[in-house]
Amino acid sequence: MTSIIRSCVLPGGRHDELSAGAYACPACQLGLVRRLADIETYLSIITPEPVRSGSSGPTSRQYGSREPLRLDIVAMLDPRTEINGASGAINPDGVDDDVVDEIPNIEADLGGWLQVLNEQHPDGPWWLRDNQANAALLRSRCDWICQQPWVDEFAADIARVHSALRAACRDEPQRPVADCPCGGQLYRRSDDPVDPRLRCSACGTTYDGFQLLTLRGTA
Repeated sequence: MTSIIRSCVLPGGRHDELSAGAYACPACQLGLVRRLADIETYLSIITPEPVRSGSSGPTSRQYGSREPLRLDIVAMLDPRTEINGASGAINPDGVDDDVVDEIPNIEADLGGWLQVLNEQHPDGPWWLRDNQANAALLRSRCDWICQQPWVDEFAADIARVHSALRAACRDEPQRPVADCPCGGQLYRRSDDPVDPRLRCSACGTTYDGFQLLTLRGTA
């Protein structure tokens, strides 16, 4: 497959060779796939019902009325919710990814992009279903989406939905462990405490074993 030198259009994308017709680099495509997979998971567990913490049973001393529903979750799952406008907030690393200043309409975001696929993808149309199924279908078509000139708009909407759902599920994002020589930040590859591997969020390089010692020696 031929390739041309062109920069990825997504914030934080890699400035390397893109496949012919592509607007997003492989690292950003992988990021989109992962966010959509996270969205599927979040949607399978999210609920507006409050979760009580603490002990329960005969010895519990929790009294008082039942907590109200979580209205932020009710709003984001309600198809009638209106969007106030795009977020203008930017993270310190320059990526508008996990900053949310609005409650997204998840059905409008996911269903709206699925409607775009229905109109433009050669294999469409598909039935609009529930949010979780729509996220799965969008994830399965990420390779085609990354070849469309509107992929930056798609990525921004997916990042907003991902951020809102992650916050609603109280899933804290990872903290960077160190800086990569490329200028990016290194994160742990897994939640396994005995797995020492680190991966750069910018260039995608994985550090392990002797590479970690070398990296720490230059820090």
